[in-house]
Amino acid sequence: MKVSFIVVGAQKGGTSALHYFLKQNPGIALPRVKETDFFSYHYHTDYRFYHRKFHPFMGERMMGEVSPSYMLEHEVVSVRIKAYNPEMKLIFILKNPVERAYSQYKMHLNKYGIKYSFEECLEIAKNNNGKDIIFDPKSGLSTKTLESYFEFGHYSRQIQSFQSHFPAHQMLFLRTEELLENHDVTLNRVFDFLGVPQVQVPAKIIHSYQGAPMSEAAKLILYEEFQTEIESLEKMLGWDLQRWKRPG
Repeated sequence: MKVSFIVVGAQKGGTSALHYFLKQNPGIALPRVKETDFFSYHYHTDYRFYHRKFHPFMGERMMGEVSPSYMLEHEVVSVRIKAYNPEMKLIFILKNPVERAYSQYKMHLNKYGIKYSFEECLEIAKNNNGKDIIFDPKSGLSTKTLESYFEFGHYSRQIQSFQSHFPAHQMLFLRTEELLENHDVTLNRVFDFLGVPQVQVPAKIIHSYQGAPMSEAAKLILYEEFQTEIESLEKMLGWDLQRWKRPG
C-alpha cells in the first residue's frame, strides 16, 4: 500500500489539531511523528525509507500524514508527490494570513524568546533588502525567519503548484475557523473526503501560545500585505473571505 492522503498545510493553520483528530479514527494510520517532511526535506526515491515511518502498519487502514512544510516547499513537493502517487488526496487548512503570521511569531516567542515586538519583526522583514542576519545561532532565528511571516501567508501561489499537478476532486480546502466553530460537520467532511467511516471526536485545542493582542500598527502592515492575496483566494476557491479583510 501507498500513502493515500496528506495534509499539506498551512503552517499554523491548525494542522496539529487536525492530526490529532485524524489519529482518533481507527480507519486511518498515521506515522509515529506528526511531520515526516519526507517530500520536502528528506526526499529519497527509495520509498521504503518513507514507508518505515508508518510501522507497525495494519493493512486495512488508510495511510496518511500531516506535514505543513509541503506547502512551503510547494514547487518541488508537488512534483515529488505526483511521482509517488498521482491519486494522492490533499488537504489544505488555511488561516487568515494576518492571524497566521501572529501565531507564528507567538510560537517563536515561546520557543526562542525573541527580544523584538511583532511590529518590530515585521519592520525588520520589510526593510531587510535580502540580508540574512542571524539573531540566535542556537535556534537559527534570522531575518529570513522574520520574512516568513509574510511569505508563508501567500497561499494562492502555493496552492497553484498543487493544482497544476492534481485534479480538483483530489483536493479539499478548509478554513481554520470552520474546524473551530463547526467542528463535527467539518471533521465529517474530512472523513467523507478520505472515504473512511465518520467517528465522533471531541473538539480540543492542541496548541495555544500566549501573547498580548496584536498591535494596530502590526495589523495595518499585515492587512496591506495580504489584501490582494485574500481577494485572489476568494476567486480561486470560491470563498467569501470578508471576515479575513481589514475591518471598515
